[in-house]
Amino acid sequence: MSMIIPKWSAPSFVKACTFAHPTQTHVHAKNHPKAFQACIQQKFEFQKPAIILEQIHSNICIDVDDSSERRGDALITKKPHQTLLIQTADCLPILICHRYQPQIA
Repeated sequence: MSMIIPKWSAPSFVKACTFAHPTQTHVHAKNHPKAFQACIQQKFEFQKPAIILEQIHSNICIDVDDSSERRGDALITKKPHQTLLIQTADCLPILICHRYQPQIA
């Protein structure tokens, strides 16, 4: 996977990256979501499994701390070390974070 890590002034506890989708078809996110998540988990060694959003081109924002729903177009969490994984094709990903608290969207 080709990865880009932003150079920004976000708090040091907020980590983000963007990467090109793997070319291996057996780990394609849409066709093989469990294999894709396992690949991502192995590469980045998250403390908790990443939460992956099934995007539907809506105005739905899901608070992953309070809901098990995973269909919408935005995720938010206040839990430290919780990874949110957003897949984009023709959409611009936006990361919003709190300056002092472990809150990301």
